[in-house]
Amino acid sequence: MNTDDVIRPGQSSRPDRPWRQAPVTPQLIGGLVIMILGLALLLDRFGIGNAGLVFRLWPLAIVAFGVMHFTRAEKQHRFWGLFWIFTGSWLLLRSLGIVRLGFWELFWPVMLIAFGVSLVMRTLADGGYLRPDQSRSSHLFGVLSGSKQKFDGLPFEGAYMTAVMGGCELDLRRAVVPPGEERIVVVFALMGGHAIKVPPDWEVVVKVMPIMGGIEDKRDRPVAPPPLDAKPPRLILQGTVMMGGLELKN
Repeated sequence: MNTDDVIRPGQSSRPDRPWRQAPVTPQLIGGLVIMILGLALLLDRFGIGNAGLVFRLWPLAIVAFGVMHFTRAEKQHRFWGLFWIFTGSWLLLRSLGIVRLGFWELFWPVMLIAFGVSLVMRTLADGGYLRPDQSRSSHLFGVLSGSKQKFDGLPFEGAYMTAVMGGCELDLRRAVVPPGEERIVVVFALMGGHAIKVPPDWEVVVKVMPIMGGIEDKRDRPVAPPPLDAKPPRLILQGTVMMGGLELKN
């Protein structure tokens, strides 16, 4: 028998296991907050601590959640991490009596500033952000109104879609795009919505950042896969949707 297999006195029969770090999740943060609140109540019952002060610090949990989301999310989704950090910090200052103004009094101005900064930064950034040709692309504007465009047997070279308290609809079901080529659609919506009709066999890549909005894909997928020798066209969607929506359908 190998001497390395002998269990010596005082030695555990279970092999050493490396410490596995627990992942930081919202459940973990919530559990720690509940434990701290319970401990504060217990110490308050014994007259050792002040539970009222601890309860006034509860917005720190929102700040911790925002920090977790910001450090783990992708760049285009880090906005929500900053949003929760700002929200928790503001509620904390209100709870401690440092700030007198209500949260909702500054919410919308700060949101508009953050949204404007995000648009400017995304427009000025060149790294990895493709744009369709301005001269050959279609332009749809729906400002307090609607705008529609349909490609019926016509070539499609890309599009810019802008909606402010309005809507735009782009119909590409009969658009002519050579197999394997890419087309780009840049969308912007502020309290508005876009609808894009795409052939079921097209490949769609969504890189749109929703802020208090949503992106819904209602397309019916083809039953049979496309032939291997015929690569379908690729549609890339980019931009920002705030308090609005983007809908894909066919």
